[in-house]
Parts: sequence; structure tokens; C-alpha cells
Amino acid sequence: MERIAHLVQLAAAGGTPVVAVGQGIGPIADPAVAATAKAALDHLSGLGVRERWGSVPTLAALGVAADRWAVTGDDALQVAIDAPRSASARRGLGVSLRANRASAAPERLPELVAGAIGAALPGTPLELLTMMESASVSDRALLERVRPAGEPERSTSELDVPAALAAIDRCRLVVTGTYHAAVFALGLGIPVIGLAGSDYYRQKLHGALEEFGPSAGVVLDARSPLLADELADALRTWWGRAPEVGPELEAAARRQAGAAAAYFADHA
Repeated sequence: MERIAHLVQLAAAGGTPVVAVGQGIGPIADPAVAATAKAALDHLSGLGVRERWGSVPTLAALGVAADRWAVTGDDALQVAIDAPRSASARRGLGVSLRANRASAAPERLPELVAGAIGAALPGTPLELLTMMESASVSDRALLERVRPAGEPERSTSELDVPAALAAIDRCRLVVTGTYHAAVFALGLGIPVIGLAGSDYYRQKLHGALEEFGPSAGVVLDARSPLLADELADALRTWWGRAPEVGPELEAAARRQAGAAAAYFADHA
């Protein structure tokens, strides 16, 4: 945060306007971080935030005037919108988990996810989705514990966005603890079951789904003692609903991507 704030202030001091789009603001608990964030935000010529669930309350708490920002959605949605679609039916279940301190994922999360999938959707082909280079080794290790014995390996490359999008496009539903797996799935018209174990990921996942409305899916508490049953119930519900909500989700993606592009064009 300090490095970004310094760059923004340097640019502004030199008379260069700075516009930020597709941003998530918060959660911020540390007063020193809040002060640094406020200093950077005050120097922006425009700010497009990707969600209102957590970013809007955080901006209000920081004292950033409402006329300084707009909710536009995530401009990364355009990547999903522009991605080629397969003519084949979507039969897979996507799974993406994050193994880092920020996720606060419980140690047994992969086994709980695997058990819920086995109870609700036995025999469904899995697409194991790694979405970030810096977490690739630990994420892959986590995901391998979800794969049923004998299931062929089909993990995506964290460096190959087209391959990740193609894998998600094979899915009817995506279970994810990672933000971009959720965004890409929603952009392709696929509902999401989010798994959030920390305030940071609760904001990211709740925020993403809220911008798509009630047809986007649901976010579950990854640390809930009832997670196995809650996830199995959600899998049955959203597997059944997935085909009917696709057009609504794709329309919401186009609306958000258009708003982000228009905001940037107006402020750049």
C-alpha cells in the first residue's frame, strides 16, 4: 500500500492525473494503513471500484467524498466476455482453492469439499483451477487433495488465462475460494459457490457476487462446522439452477464491463 500511495502522490505532484479502475478498497483495520490509503485516494483524479459490498463502506469510513468514485464492476470481466465459448455442453464442476494466510482456509477444507462433492454430485468431472502464480505450488497441493482417486489431472496453468477460461467454460458450476475464478465464471454466465474463511475473502467474494444479483450463487463460511452439509446442499441447488441463470449473469457482466470502460474513458 505504501509503495502504491507513494507512486500516486509522485504522479499527482508532477501534474499527471491518476485514474484507478477495477479496485477493491478494504477491509482496513490498521489505522496506519487507513491513513496511507486515504492519502493515496485523495490524489486520484478518478476511482472506479469493482464492488459496493465492502468498498463503499470502507470509502465512507475513510472520508472519501461520494463524488470522487463510482461503482463500475471489475474491468477484468471483459476478458471473460471476449473469451471463445465451446459448443459442448457444460458438464464439469470447477474447484479453486487458495492456500495462503489471507484466505484463513481451514486445514481440512480440501477433504470437506471433496466429501460434499461426493455426496451431492458423485461422478461429476472436476476442473481444478489454479489462478495465481505466487500461490501455484500450495494451491495445486490443496487441489490435489480434492481430486478423487483415479480422476485424470486437468489442472489449469496459473500463467495461461485463455486455458483457465477454457477450463471454466467446461463447467456448469464453480466452487471457489479465489476471486478471479469467481469473476471469470460469472463473466462466462456460470454461477459460483464461494468459500470465504477471512474478512478479506468475504469482501472479495460477497462483493463480486452482489454485483451480479441473486442469480450469481452463494458465499459460504469456509470455517463453519457445518460446511460439509451446507456445501452439499448448495451444490445440489446451484447445479440445478445453473442453466437458467446463465443469460442473466452474462448480461450483468456486459453491463459492468461497459461501466468500467466508460468510467475510464471519461476520466483518463
